[in-house]
Amino acid sequence: MPNSFDRSLLRLRTFHEYLADGWALIGTPAEVRDGLQQYLDATGYQRVLLLMALPGIEAPLALRSMRLFAEEVAPKLT
Repeated sequence: MPNSFDRSLLRLRTFHEYLADGWALIGTPAEVRDGLQQYLDATGYQRVLLLMALPGIEAPLALRSMRLFAEEVAPKLT
């Protein structure tokens, strides 16, 4: 739906901006899974858009996060 949301939220931010604005879930796979599950339960959303290769994060660390998410977080979400 055109103009149904604030498109300024889509701009790419630095990693530190995501942290400061509360847009990032950081922790062990269990902590991230629990936080994301709480978010999904509270909002009723069934899908989310994940950004894991943010400005300021080195590629090997982003890839590690992606692997951990795929192996230990996503399979356990309901």
